[in-house]
Amino acid sequence: MGQADRRAHARLLHRSRFFDFTDGLTNIVPDADERWRVHYDRMDAQFDRASHVGDKLTVARLQVLWEQHPTARFVCIVRDVAEVAASWDRRATTVTDRGWPESLDARKAVEFWNQHNARIRRAARIRPEQVAVVEHSSFFGDPDAHALRRVLAGLDLAVTPEVETAFAAAHARYADVSAQERLLSAEAQLFLERHADLRLWRSLRRLAG
Repeated sequence: MGQADRRAHARLLHRSRFFDFTDGLTNIVPDADERWRVHYDRMDAQFDRASHVGDKLTVARLQVLWEQHPTARFVCIVRDVAEVAASWDRRATTVTDRGWPESLDARKAVEFWNQHNARIRRAARIRPEQVAVVEHSSFFGDPDAHALRRVLAGLDLAVTPEVETAFAAAHARYADVSAQERLLSAEAQLFLERHADLRLWRSLRRLAG
């Protein structure tokens, strides 16, 4: 429960504050890369007519964020532990992936996966109306986007042509990546079988529907 999460107060979402990059809270800034400049220019043009403001979290700290944003709603993506472990292991052993430390391997993935899932399950029990759970492969692997439509309906958002186009691209990327076989070592597979909380995983999959 880091201090950064507790500083995520509503004032950060005001226009003048949102587009102020002088505080050093992010290294994703317009001056760093042309892609980010285009991204923020697009956000700036849409900001005043936005009905929702959202962000992505790589670590589920829902309880802390509810302290600052009690009405916030979360869409939590959960994923099969073997896929997570294989992905982490591949990155940890890829020398050219300098943004991923070697210590974050398959074993560490299982630890993170258990903790992450437990936090989501706890939050869903406390505030079920504010937590939507979706399962990664069924979400991105469905060309008809049934799970996406369910999530958007829960957020009172329409399925626009722009949304359909963006999802079609995401689905195509998912199909390309999932076609690449990812294998765990026998040692990593044994560790997964012994330590992954599969009972919790089944509970989350039931929530995902």
